Amino acid sequence: MTNGIVGFDWSVANDLLVSCSQDGTICLWNVAAKSRLRSVKDPSGAEVLACLFHPSNNNIVIVSFLQKNRHFPTKIVE
Repeated sequence: MTNGIVGFDWSVANDLLVSCSQDGTICLWNVAAKSRLRSVKDPSGAEVLACLFHPSNNNIVIVSFLQKNRHFPTKIVE
């Protein structure tokens, strides 16, 4: 179980949803199947402030309290 969700974003195709929470968890969701595909913790363990899909690909960008942007390819779900 994650702490409070602080952000989410839809993929360009609207088939995936990414959410992020205060405990540093990033979740990738399959919208049609209504299921979580994958969840990962921010490697630093820092609270994630925002998450979004890059508009020209399916990479996920997150911002955390460490003030470093991180990129996660959605290929982590394969």
